[in-house]
Amino acid sequence: MDLVKAEILWTRQCPLKCSYCSMADGRANELSVDEWKHGMINLRALGCRFAAFYGAEPLYDRPEDLAEVVGFAEYIGIHTTVITSGVVPHTEELIKMLYKKGAKSLSVSYDIQACDRHAEIKTRKALHLLELFQSLGPYRDVAAIATIGEHNFEMMPKAIEQLSAKNIWFLFDILHPDRHQPGSKCSGTGEPYLIKSWDKFGQVLDTIIKMKEEGYLCHASKPFMKFIQYLVNQQIQGVEMFKSWNCGIDPQFPGWVTVDCDGLVYPCDDFQPRIYGEVPPITITNLFHKKEEFRELWKPIVRKTCPGCLWNTHFDTFEILMGKVPFSDYVHTGG
Repeated sequence: MDLVKAEILWTRQCPLKCSYCSMADGRANELSVDEWKHGMINLRALGCRFAAFYGAEPLYDRPEDLAEVVGFAEYIGIHTTVITSGVVPHTEELIKMLYKKGAKSLSVSYDIQACDRHAEIKTRKALHLLELFQSLGPYRDVAAIATIGEHNFEMMPKAIEQLSAKNIWFLFDILHPDRHQPGSKCSGTGEPYLIKSWDKFGQVLDTIIKMKEEGYLCHASKPFMKFIQYLVNQQIQGVEMFKSWNCGIDPQFPGWVTVDCDGLVYPCDDFQPRIYGEVPPITITNLFHKKEEFRELWKPIVRKTCPGCLWNTHFDTFEILMGKVPFSDYVHTGG
């Protein structure tokens, strides 16, 4: 089992209630710092080279411990980023603490056009936090992560220009339909913003390709863009764009894992073990010894029950494992 990345859901607590997200269910981080460090060692032993710490809002719950675990992960060779909305008290001081403890990357949630008041609050502060992190000294990268939908895709070029001028990477997710999975990042209230036209998907693709070729800081691999281009060109009858790829089919499954705030490990933040009834308690602290058990348990479940996705950072983990995308491009350490 070779992993490219781990998603660490540090906490399920958040002061915001953004209409398209249902990740905040109120649960707090349950593991000790020593257990998290042991888990990081397990992940590294499985080949993991990147860990994204998010939440709901990671700085809302035990931020001092978060900084300790992030610094440890960097020390043992796992590149990290912390994805924050920047809406907790004294965020600027917490960002400085992260950097002092060893964080080399910061990412922010960034809505090109906010869907509601809560999304607007976090977006107003996003760029300020990235510029603060840049000012602290040498760093690997900073990134703004946008969710692209019907309401904002035409504003994407201007946003990319503005971010690149500040040496900020533009990452994007395409808004997905509600998966009806408790605690996932896809909520039914996002339905009005879904891109439903294949032609509009093509416009998004063309924009990203053009701006990437012109040197703008767009995080999207060539294989991923070619995959979308194929789908757009085919306009496959009856197939939704969002259901075009299922990682459970890939022979190298899993390319990444998600670790919840209680330490439980599962394939994706859209797949909660507790909704499937009794499953073996595979946690970040025993994952290395139960890696084959994890694969055998979850591969058929994902193949059978996942509706498919189009998350580009997930897609690229398998491209990295196949040698089609350099890991250095994935974490922005290459030229």
